Parts: sequence; structure tokens; C-alpha cells
Amino acid sequence: MRPSSFFKGAATALILSATLGAVPAMALAAEPDVSASPSAEQTSAASSDSARQTAADDQVADDQAADAKTPVATPAEGSAAPAGEKDESTEPASSAGEPATSELYVAPASGQGSEADASTGPSAPQNPEEAQAASIDATAHVQDGGWLPEASQGDVVGTVGRGKRLEAVRLTVKVPEGATYTDSDIRYRAHVQNVGWQRWVSGGEVAGTTGKSHRIEALHVELRDGTDLARDYELWYRGHVQNVGWMAWTNKGPVGSTGRSLRLEAIEVMLVRRGEEHPSADGQAFLDGTYVSVAGHVQNLGWMSPSTSNGQTVGTTGRGLRLEALRAHVCNAWMDGEVRIQAHVQDEGWQAWSTSGKIAGTVGKGRRIEALSMELTDDLQKSYDVWYRVHVQTLGWMAWAKNGEVAGTTGLSARMEGVQVVLTAKGAPSPSAQGQRFSLAKLDVQQIEYSASQSGGGWQPEVQDGSLAGSTGQSKALQAFLVRRSGNTSELQGNVQYRAFVQNKRWLDWQEAGGQAGTVGEGLRLEAVQMRLSGELAKYFDVYYQSHVSGYGWLDWARDGQTSGSAGYSRAIEALRAKLVLKGTDAPGKTLRPAVVKTSVRRDGGAWRVYGEDGSVSNLGTIVMNTRYINQVSEGAIEGCEAASLLMALWSKGYLTNVSYRTFLSWMPYASDGNPNHGFVGSPWTNSPAIDCMMMPAVTNWGSRYAHTKNLTGCSDEALIGELVQGHPVVVWTSVAFKPSHRVHYWWGDCKSANHVMTLLGFNPHTNQFYVADPYMDGKLWVSWDKFMQTWRVLRGAVSVW
Repeated sequence: MRPSSFFKGAATALILSATLGAVPAMALAAEPDVSASPSAEQTSAASSDSARQTAADDQVADDQAADAKTPVATPAEGSAAPAGEKDESTEPASSAGEPATSELYVAPASGQGSEADASTGPSAPQNPEEAQAASIDATAHVQDGGWLPEASQGDVVGTVGRGKRLEAVRLTVKVPEGATYTDSDIRYRAHVQNVGWQRWVSGGEVAGTTGKSHRIEALHVELRDGTDLARDYELWYRGHVQNVGWMAWTNKGPVGSTGRSLRLEAIEVMLVRRGEEHPSADGQAFLDGTYVSVAGHVQNLGWMSPSTSNGQTVGTTGRGLRLEALRAHVCNAWMDGEVRIQAHVQDEGWQAWSTSGKIAGTVGKGRRIEALSMELTDDLQKSYDVWYRVHVQTLGWMAWAKNGEVAGTTGLSARMEGVQVVLTAKGAPSPSAQGQRFSLAKLDVQQIEYSASQSGGGWQPEVQDGSLAGSTGQSKALQAFLVRRSGNTSELQGNVQYRAFVQNKRWLDWQEAGGQAGTVGEGLRLEAVQMRLSGELAKYFDVYYQSHVSGYGWLDWARDGQTSGSAGYSRAIEALRAKLVLKGTDAPGKTLRPAVVKTSVRRDGGAWRVYGEDGSVSNLGTIVMNTRYINQVSEGAIEGCEAASLLMALWSKGYLTNVSYRTFLSWMPYASDGNPNHGFVGSPWTNSPAIDCMMMPAVTNWGSRYAHTKNLTGCSDEALIGELVQGHPVVVWTSVAFKPSHRVHYWWGDCKSANHVMTLLGFNPHTNQFYVADPYMDGKLWVSWDKFMQTWRVLRGAVSVW
């Protein structure tokens, strides 16, 4: 039964595009158009008058109209024609759930109706009340067919089964005699290929385009609020969509589709008196393509192409590039509203909200976005939720946030690298969590607070996040300390654990949550500390801590269980500071030397191990220190090996780096009494029969003018390697070209034959080789254990530098 006769006496019908019901449906796509070109018979049938249709054609049309009360299910997402191309398909195609027949619905000319025509148009009025009903007439401009004749209420406008696009539509209201209705009581607009939503029109104006081959994709029809027509009638309509078929009836919102490049092929529209029976609204009337398009400005890459659908990644992942700016706007929206975005920016904090494609963030300043918030406005806010999630360094994809919630991090100096945005119907579940690595949408700075007990001063007030606990410049030793988490501790499970290395007691037990580490009232100094994290906190954060040690000052920062302070040197910690830092972000400062720990090296079962006074044990790895090389011969100082070796050691530790070898030679102390233990004896520039040298005590004293030095003469093999473990280059007394040598006694002490001095810079425990810088002529080279030891062991002469 046709809609016009089904609603006989109750309404006038007009066919329009498909819409969504009360709530927009999201993210449905269409199958590709696979229709073939029309045959000559089909083209002829399309152009013949409806009065000449066969009875068989009428029966097919009636069956289709009856079936159309329930829309065909939307197919899975396919590859529809791209939105910027012309829609040129003219081939017949059967839509989902319909016979592969060709129908062209037009209104019959006045006085030309036949029995067959009567089955396709509205029934004749049966009583005076029906004769006074308002109605709608419509016509459409169809691909290859131009403007169709005007159709009365109840007729299909457009084509079904021919793959022809609607290009334009005009609607008019037929006003009964004496009624107060007007043509402007109904307004309508079209969503057009390459154009989007056009302005509202009424009273027979054209919605769509002609002469441009642009398809109408969706149509929106509504009664104007406050009019007599809206008081008396409801407006019902539906659409026939490419690859989908007839969609559900609706009385509000658009029909058809957006964002899928699908043509609207036919429409039906009808007016139904309020309170009377109307079509079923079951099913989907509109394939909603509304989405938020986002463009990102990325470090080193600039502005990237904006997203063209829900959920696309804006920015990058896995490349370590910061997202610096964003701009966003809503595409294909059929209701009023926009999207607003707010960014939390490095060194700036939260910026003001930006709307309508304006920039959130910065461009040209090299500043990272760290967090963001997004929200919809006006009618969009009532019908949709905007979901968004961010990809942050170290954390990866975080959880979804929505409607103004914060996504990202604050106070952690973490760069945002990517963002995804999805628009859903109001109240719909969150998007898929696929790829999510972090369980929260946002993460704020994680804080710790700590306090120290000072010798003679008791417990000090607690301080936070890198502030100083204790004192400097007052020579007051700390005795104990405590640490606890503060602020919002519910975001991440876990705690800070810590322990104290105490004079005469060594390491005490681990503490947490404010427990005392160390002693109070026993007069024992705190010498070293260790801290570590537990639980989720340890997965995403590092704990950094730093000690101010008597005689050394501030050492470098320690991290995650390393020793901070000193062990084996009877030095007190005088001040502490600590803070939590997101993994992968910058340390609060230098980390090279967090502790001064006396160590020893032993060879256990063929493996070299390092034993620290703080209880640490580790396998010895290859040690290599670097320095600029000096060739004493090319400099003309044939006997200047001591000065060259000492200066290379000083350079290695960063001392006198702007001082040349010749300048350094001019500073060399000479022994006025002829004793090389007191200074250089002879001349570095000539090779004389007399002795030309400087021995270990004199080199130690000379080097102490510029750095820390220690005379190690007579030390064991392990002690020599132990200096390298400490990071100390060593000036060593060997022989020229490592020739075999022997001890020679003089009035001032012992020396050796073929005496020569060089700089020891490394050791490989796997190959048992030493790395030396030989200033005579050989450069930097690896020397075997036996070759080095046969000459060094004669005197065991060594001076370390640090």
C-alpha cells in the first residue's frame, strides 16, 4: 500500500532524504557503488510517462513502497566515491533489499491519470475535512533528467534503482482556502557535495545546485516553530540513499548521509495532523558524518594535514616530536555549535579557550603542549559528546577524556606527541581503548615531601620537590631523614622507600611513608642515602635525590636506588633534596658523580668485580677515559714525558683545558737540590747523559696546584685498577716502548732503567688490557696485561688525578 493511501484522510505525503532521530547516529559507512550503465530499454522506461507503466511495474512499485516502511540495514563501511569528485554514476543498481527494477516517480499531469496512476498518487478526498488539509508539492532536479514534473503529496520524488543523484529540490505548501498557513511555514536545506550544508530556504526556492553535477547527500526539512502549520501538523520524511536504500522515517533532523560521499536518490515527505497515525520511526534515518577536524603543528614538521574523520591521529607517535599547536572545527554539523579547545603549554600554563579554528598552543616558540581540554557549544553540546585522548612521551596513549575534562599531564615537563578526537551521540560509550598504555586520562605532578634531623637542631619543617632540607655552610651534620608522598596520591599506587648509611652502623633498614631513616640522639652522622619507588609509581617515575657532603659540597643527582653521599671517607651529609621526575624527561641536574664511595677491585674466579664501601658489588666493565693527546717529541721536549702525562690527566678531568703543553712546561717546578722527588732535574728539551726526570712525589705536588692528586706508589695491581674504577686517570712510571727494565738506586732514592712516564686511561677486564696515552711517540693504545705489568711493577709508581 502506498503512503498516500495508508494515511488517507490524515496527511499529505512528500518524499525527502533520510535523517537521524532524536539522537545522531555515528560512524556508519557505506559499501562502494557497483552499479552498471543503463540499457536503452531502461533509459526509455525512465523517460516515459507514469500513465504508461505496466500493471507489473505498478505491482513492483507497490511492493517496494510497502517494504520501505522498514529501512534497509546500513552496510559495513566501504569505499564510497571521494567527496571532492563529481558524482557521475548513471548505471542502474538495486539498492540493498530492493528488486533490480527501475522506477521514476513523478506526479501525473492534470486530467491524465489512469488506474495505474491512481495507485501511485494520493487518494481523492473522501470528505470535506480531507479537502481542507494542507499539503506539500515537491520537485527534484535529477542527474541526466533535469527538473521532474511537480509531484503532489504522497509521491516519491527522484529515482529508485537507477543510480541517479538528486541535485536540487524545491518544496511548496498548498494552503487550503481560509487557512492561515503560508509557504514559509516549512523550511529546508541540502548538504551538497563539495559544499556542505547550504542556507535554509522556503517557498519553492532551490535547495541544492543545478549545472554543477553535485549530488545532494542529505536533506533537512522542518516546520517553523510558532506557526499555525506547526501547531496543527507534524512533518514526516525519509530518504533513499545510494547503497543503503530507503532509510527510516523521521520528523526531526536530517535524512540521508554526510561524510560518506553517498548520493541521495529519492525522498518522501508528508504532513500528518497532530494526534493522527504517522509512519514508524523505527530504524536509522540519517548516517551522521559530523566530526571534529583537527590540525596539528609538530616540531620540525610544521602544520600537518587536518584529520578528515573521527579518531584519526593528529601529530606523531614513536618519533619523539612535540605537538606545539592545534586548531579544530566541526565538519558536516547539521545543528548550531562549535568545538572549543584549551591548551596547557610549556612555560605558560593554561591558555584561554580558542574556537572556530583558532590556534591553541604556540607556533615558532619551540614550546610543547602538555595537556588539553575540549568541549562543544550550543546545540552540538546537547546532542554529542566529544571524546579525546593524547599520546604523551613515556606514557603512550592515555585514557579517553570528554566534554571539558583534562587530557595529558601538568607539572611533569612531558611533551604531548599526538591526539585523537571522536564525536559520539550523547551518552554513548567511550571509543575503543585499543593501543592504550596508561590507565588515566590525565596525570598531574607527583609530589614528595621530606624532612631532616640536624645535629644539635632537631627535626626541621618538611619541604617539597627539590627544596633543601638541612643546611650548607654551617658544618652541621644530618643524623636522620624521612620521606612521604604528598598531594594527590590516588592517581598512581606506590610509595617512596629509603634508607640511611650511618656512621659505625652502615646501612639501616628500608623505610617508607614517613618512617625515620637514621638515628636521633646518638651523635652519629648520616653519611649516605638511597631512595627507590614501588608499585605503579616506579613504572612511570624516577626518584632523584642529591646530597651536600662535608668537604665535597653538592654532589651530582642520584636516581632510583643509587648511593648518594659518601662511604668509606667519614664524611657527613649536611643537606638533602629530592623530587619525582617522569621517566624519559630531563634529570634535575648533572648525574655523573652522585657519591664518593671507596671501592676495591678483586679478581674472583677469573672475573673482575668492584666492591664498594656502601656494600655495592658489581662486575667490572670496560673503562675508557678520553683526553687530548700530546706528543712530546713533536713539541721538542724529548725529556718532557712527566709534564705531558700530567697535563693529559688534567685535561681528562676538565682542568687546564685552555693551557698548551709548552705553557705547562714553563710552569714546571725544578729541584734546586738535584732531587727529582722535589722537582724536575735536568732539561726537558735535551737528552743528556745525566738523569732528566721528575719522580712521583714531585708530580703529586705539582698536580695538586690544579686538581686533587694522590701518590699511589707501591700500590697493588687491584688498587691501580680501582683508581680507574673511580674515574681517576693515573700518571704511571713504565719504560720506553715497554722494554724490560730494572731498578736503579741513586743517592735520592730509586729509579729504573729506560724510565718513561705515560697516562693510564682505561682497562678492559675481558681482555686484560690497559689503555694508555704514551706521549713519546706511540699515541693512545691498548697494551696487554703482561707487557704493561713487567715494566710498571719495577717501581709501581703511580699518581692519580681527580
